[in-house]
Amino acid sequence: MTRHASPPSTAAPPVEPVPGAESGTGSRSYLRRLGGRELPLAVVFLAPAVLGLGLFVIFPLFQAVFLATRGSDIIGSPTRYVGLRHFAELLTPEFGQVLWHTLAFTLIVVVAGVLLPLALAVPLSQRLPGMRVFRSLFT
Repeated sequence: MTRHASPPSTAAPPVEPVPGAESGTGSRSYLRRLGGRELPLAVVFLAPAVLGLGLFVIFPLFQAVFLATRGSDIIGSPTRYVGLRHFAELLTPEFGQVLWHTLAFTLIVVVAGVLLPLALAVPLSQRLPGMRVFRSLFT
């Protein structure tokens, strides 16, 4: 009589809770668990990222909205509030044509920028005669 092995079990054994750990899953209990030691350290690590985001993304965004809704004098300083008039003046038939040309150019350049390097990379990965010379010339 042959004996067959039972298939291995893929279920993980039950996990015991860590003694002394809080059972809360909300953000309050997470912050409470951080205690006094990790929270200041988290602020120190997050401060440069938040400062950079504010300086290089949020401030320029608000500045662009401010300048786009203002008129300007001869030296370029913002003067009076004009609202969305600049954008209304932009919507002409020529703008639609320029937008179409820009989209077509972008599509052609992006597709060529992906397909051409790919077409050159595939032969580089093959074992063909003279490939060492080709690789040394183009890599």
